[in-house]
Amino acid sequence: MSCIATVHRRFALQGSCRASDQLQFRVLGGRLLARQRLTDWRQVRPSSRQTSFKHRAICRGQDCTNFPATSDNSQSKPTKFLHFLRQQAALAAGALFIFMLLVRPITTRWHRAHQPVAEPTPAAVWLPRSATDQEESRKPTQAEHSMPASMYAAMSSGIPATSSRLLRMSDACLMQLTVTLQQVLLANVLVKIGAVFTVALPLVWLGGLLYHCTSGESLQISLFKVYAVLYRAPGAKVTEETTLPAALLMNLIFLCGLFTFAVVLGFVSEEIKSQLRSVKAGNYAVIAQDHTLVLNWNPQLVPLLKQMSLAKTHQIKAVLHDKPVVILAERDKLVMDAELGSILRECKIKVITREGAPHFVKDLAGVSAGQAKTIIVLNPDKAVDAVKSKTATVLAIEAARSRHPSMTYCDQNIVLQTPEEDRCPPIPGENPLIDLLHRQQKGSCRPVRVNGARDITRLMAQTAIQPGVANVYCAVTQHSRNGATFYLENFPTMTGRSYREVRRSFKQGVVCGYVSKSDHSLHLNPGEQQKLEWGDRLIVLANDDSFEPGQGHEPAGEWVGGPHDGMGPECLAEKARSAPPSGSNHKNIVVVGWGDTVDELAAGLAEFAVDGTLVTVISPDRPHGLPQEPLRGCTFRHVEGSPTSFQSFHQAGLAECDSLLLGGLAHMPSKEADAHMLSTLMQVQDFLHTYRTRSKSAHLVTTIAHPETTEVANHLIGQGDNVLTAELVHPEELMSGLLSQVAAEPDLAPLLSELVDNSDGQEIYLRRPERYGLSSSTPTSFAHVSEVTRWQQETAIGYIAGDDGKLHLAPGPDERHIFDEHARVVVIAESD
Repeated sequence: MSCIATVHRRFALQGSCRASDQLQFRVLGGRLLARQRLTDWRQVRPSSRQTSFKHRAICRGQDCTNFPATSDNSQSKPTKFLHFLRQQAALAAGALFIFMLLVRPITTRWHRAHQPVAEPTPAAVWLPRSATDQEESRKPTQAEHSMPASMYAAMSSGIPATSSRLLRMSDACLMQLTVTLQQVLLANVLVKIGAVFTVALPLVWLGGLLYHCTSGESLQISLFKVYAVLYRAPGAKVTEETTLPAALLMNLIFLCGLFTFAVVLGFVSEEIKSQLRSVKAGNYAVIAQDHTLVLNWNPQLVPLLKQMSLAKTHQIKAVLHDKPVVILAERDKLVMDAELGSILRECKIKVITREGAPHFVKDLAGVSAGQAKTIIVLNPDKAVDAVKSKTATVLAIEAARSRHPSMTYCDQNIVLQTPEEDRCPPIPGENPLIDLLHRQQKGSCRPVRVNGARDITRLMAQTAIQPGVANVYCAVTQHSRNGATFYLENFPTMTGRSYREVRRSFKQGVVCGYVSKSDHSLHLNPGEQQKLEWGDRLIVLANDDSFEPGQGHEPAGEWVGGPHDGMGPECLAEKARSAPPSGSNHKNIVVVGWGDTVDELAAGLAEFAVDGTLVTVISPDRPHGLPQEPLRGCTFRHVEGSPTSFQSFHQAGLAECDSLLLGGLAHMPSKEADAHMLSTLMQVQDFLHTYRTRSKSAHLVTTIAHPETTEVANHLIGQGDNVLTAELVHPEELMSGLLSQVAAEPDLAPLLSELVDNSDGQEIYLRRPERYGLSSSTPTSFAHVSEVTRWQQETAIGYIAGDDGKLHLAPGPDERHIFDEHARVVVIAESD
């Protein structure tokens, strides 16, 4: 009889039908029903799957009589005993685990608290030590003497000794575990994941066994459920347990699974990050052909990439720059990419960086050095001996080519930047690099040496005498939108013609000479009647590569030379004989902060200056090499004082000077040198603004290290009321232009070396118009200017306008201009 019926009968016999009695009936009946269901649930054997469903049905308020109950009498005594043993074993294992967690910290703390205090290691030891000192060091410390006797008794009983042995054993196990963990962390991701699963197997087995004992599930199901919860498998739940021990166990396994899953996820994510960093670091082999390879790293590299990008943008010799540019240097690839980050975004060329040694064949093979069309070997920025380093690099390139027999017969251009101190003619037998280059020139590999170490001191001296010549040098060596570039072209139709007929045949571009086919010799400003042979290549300065000779034998422009126009041979020869000196009027030049030695500067100024030029050097002490007597008509004097004080400026006559040379910045760091230059510029401008009486502006000549400094200097000079003009020389940009042009056309190396590097031979000069008898009132065609300069064995390549100071290179023969006293004619002429 159910409990509900019993309660109902009780209230029916009493005859009560009040609402309160009905509520009491319902409450009492619910309590009795819950008690009966709980009693029936406890009597059921928890090993069957139906018990779990019955318990869920009871929780949902259903009657338990629909489920068959298994009586305790149906279970045999051995089965009950085994079930009891499993429960006791699980409880014992859990208790032992908790005991180990609690006892180890207590034992470790007790052991450390009663460990004898160690003596500090002496900062100084006198050797040899006597036997007495060694015995004293072995005596127990004061802390050991102060220990109570009971503690020694406890220690003698063996309990602390056993604890100490356990600690040593556990420390050894931890040390071995740490070593194993390091080896696992250094392995690949599959080994790491396998190690995590291997370590978790005992945990899965122990957890499955405990869950089997506490929940009554089969061992297979228990192991799988523990594995699913431990590794966060989809569908695994810990909220459906029927017993409290099973619920606690599954929650504990869930917490352990958080750490296990986090470790697996960390291993996978770290491996992905490592692979991404490896791809970004990218020391993989470069598969390319006919590309440009740049070896080593120095300050000229970034300007060189800019020049290559400009050449491709303006379609100047773009054949070279259609292929990628690969850089191999002994620098970290990430560092190189970071330094080139802003440059790579602006460049129109593809740049690939690789880390490696340029003199190692393996590293060269990784950048396809044997398949490169052009190899540029820069001066290493940290090499002790640049010559030996580049010699090893050239040998490694030769070995890399030998790995590819098909490339042995292909032309490969090697451009070597020689050190700045290597200005002397090479002597065979004394320089291993020169001997190697001579040997390689006989094969298909064509090495070209580019010094590029234009004596900046000499260039600044010439610029101080002839303002604007530095801009001309930069314009012919760098790629720019409005600049001009030298080209080497072969025109078979010009074979057998005189040089006069050839140079007059072009309406675009200026012919400066030719390169002989027979001996590869350079001919600048050749004779007018000299005949061109088959294969000779003309040297043409043009704004683009669209120049072509005219048809027939008639001049392509308004050329002069008739007998009755006043420009015949006799008239031109007479004007050449009566022309004034090539230099300008005498100058007053002030040199500020140049350094301890000025011998090269003095020689350069004396070479380009005219008689009567005065050079004043401001420095605290008299510099070495300053001439005591006039040198080639140029007088030198010294003003002792601070290079930045107004008093020194007054004594040097800065208020009346024509040009100002600022030096002594080479030994400073690049940013500090530019800052020092800008501060000196401000002081000089303030002084000239206050004390200058001449209407003509003074001209400042100096060097800079960063192109951004030009903007700041331009802002300062723009606020100076036209008391100062400046010409800033960037040596790195000048060198990069040379390397870029020679890399695109190796045969230009002798020409650029003749114009830029050598102090002898042909150079660029700025001439006054009156030297050639040019009219200052009527416009004169550039063809006329070219003819009058040729009669003095010079070649006019452009002019500087007198009204705005703008440089015009390679103008057309019909272009007219008024050459006033401020204008200058740009010519290539023999060194004076």
